[in-house]
Amino acid sequence: MNRYDGDIVAEKRGDDNAPAPNHMIYYIEPPENLLPYITTFYWFRSSEEFIKDYQPASIGHIMMFLKGYGVANFINDKQYNSHPISLIGSGTAAMKYEVQGPFHSFGMALSPLGWQAILKKSGKAYHDMLVNGEDILPGNIRQVYDDICAIDNDANMDDDIDKTAQKMAQLASTWFEDNQKALKPRMAEQIAKISAWLEYSLSPDLDDLYAQFNLSPRQVQRLATKYFGSPPKYLARRFRAVRAAMVLNNPLSSSDECQAVLDHFYDQPHLIKEVRHFVGPTPARLEGDNSVLSVWLEPGNVRELSIQNLLEKKEKLNDEG
Repeated sequence: MNRYDGDIVAEKRGDDNAPAPNHMIYYIEPPENLLPYITTFYWFRSSEEFIKDYQPASIGHIMMFLKGYGVANFINDKQYNSHPISLIGSGTAAMKYEVQGPFHSFGMALSPLGWQAILKKSGKAYHDMLVNGEDILPGNIRQVYDDICAIDNDANMDDDIDKTAQKMAQLASTWFEDNQKALKPRMAEQIAKISAWLEYSLSPDLDDLYAQFNLSPRQVQRLATKYFGSPPKYLARRFRAVRAAMVLNNPLSSSDECQAVLDHFYDQPHLIKEVRHFVGPTPARLEGDNSVLSVWLEPGNVRELSIQNLLEKKEKLNDEG
């Protein structure tokens, strides 16, 4: 395994005069060789006895319940109990969950490449589902869980938390490296094209995507569903809504960032409808919120959803033009 030098960010919501929140999350950047497969590792801790909140629609997560248990509610009233090692499939809408705390978890947010490398299954497999990861994930995943759980149990928040989080991430990184499957170059190329299309704009043009493939539009739609869990048009809606929520949730968002998002919705009712569907609450509820969801929506959570990346690309194109 490559030496792990991940950055760790402790996110805390609220103004300077507000009481400290009862939840904290640490994001750990994966080692360089795993960046194409894992968007982030995260270590979450909450002292709340009961948590009821949302998790935005995403590609897929491996989430270890180190302390606490709960239920996940998906679209169409599908409900699943948590497992110590929970595999959460791609979401077509926000997931609503309830957890009996205190709640501690460690997990990894997978990219489409990561989903294929560790599972070799369609991105639509387990979509809008939470299943027992021990039954599906390869290798010694239970031993990794036990070791990470022991580290969490022994953690003293007054100690060097960076090193503690790195130990967890190192265990997870080693497991992934030991069990990832080789991907065909063509598959990686196809995923890269769709990812680049999604990251290029908040409202990417479907014809621009189709032009990159020597395939029919229907075949490209099937590829997107296979790798990302949804067809391109739906994917673009999901990414746009989550990006919008991230900007609205961030009190440090600039006017340029806010406007870059708002320009891509027909009107305010359209914005509200999309954010509620893919993220959970209305945009108004996100502003100044101190919930667990607000922590998940911090800009460091998922690299691909950074609105700053979009602004930089737009500025570069303008300069080149």
